[in-house]
Amino acid sequence: MKLGTTFRTAMKFVSPKQYAASNDAHLVINTTAVNKFAQIHPPLSGTEKVLDFGCGTGETSLAIANGELGNLGKPGHVLGVDISQDMINHCKSTHTAKNLKFHAMDVESTECQAFCSEQQGSFDLVTSFSCLHWVPNQPAAVQVFNQLLKTGGKFAFVVTSTHNQKNSLRRTYDEMKAESRWSEMLNKTSWPHFKTVHRNNAWMSTVNKEGLGHIIESDYVQLMQESGFKVTGSYTIPLDYVFHRDFVNGFFKSTMLTSFNEIQGEDRKLFFNEFIGRVKVLDRLEVQQTKGDPDYKKSYTDGFQIFGEKVADI
Repeated sequence: MKLGTTFRTAMKFVSPKQYAASNDAHLVINTTAVNKFAQIHPPLSGTEKVLDFGCGTGETSLAIANGELGNLGKPGHVLGVDISQDMINHCKSTHTAKNLKFHAMDVESTECQAFCSEQQGSFDLVTSFSCLHWVPNQPAAVQVFNQLLKTGGKFAFVVTSTHNQKNSLRRTYDEMKAESRWSEMLNKTSWPHFKTVHRNNAWMSTVNKEGLGHIIESDYVQLMQESGFKVTGSYTIPLDYVFHRDFVNGFFKSTMLTSFNEIQGEDRKLFFNEFIGRVKVLDRLEVQQTKGDPDYKKSYTDGFQIFGEKVADI
């Protein structure tokens, strides 16, 4: 069953192969998150249905299905969903387990509405790891989670917020903005985060008039609590992802080079020439200091883990 792929192509800049090459760091982060969850909630016992939302290339979905993701336990069935049909095709051709399936899902599609009606209250756990910051309509996604979960069903999310000062892109931008040479030009700009344009965004305290803004822990806790959920744990955490250079270059071209539209003409050219040059120096220095692989780059971000259970229908 296809559940829709009609909107949100925020990660078109990366192929499944490029994304899968960066999966090791994701599994470390996701394992840590489910171990925190398992300190409060009992592990899966072999019969539960799990929805892994934003499954990407599917390695974490497979680990859940096999009972190999930290102390989460093993479920009876896992459904990995992602808006990208390319990602789902990759998952289906790459990962095989008797208790694992993959489908494309767009939370605002009519196909998803039909699926929610058919499967209402049938899932025991919804997981989502480093995906929700790409979703433009968070309340719509949360409503889907509420519909699909049983009362008493659990959720466990890792949510990326924004880049921090260890990130060479963010650090360079902030340093240039504070310098007299660039301050007048850059003071009318703001950091684009992941350039997700949030709709239905009254729940956010960080959003600007264009719908841009980063998701913060306190806002998301309130959104969940106002949407039929009880939050039993939330923690702000650093998320040190490691991405293949192809992923990093794709993100830069699709997100950074299309941002800062307040700067035009010769000023824009001057800014990006200086910005790119400084970032390259920082990246080379980090490779030298850490003796890292030049084909991979750490993308330092802040985020949070949040988990809990459904207590009411909405």
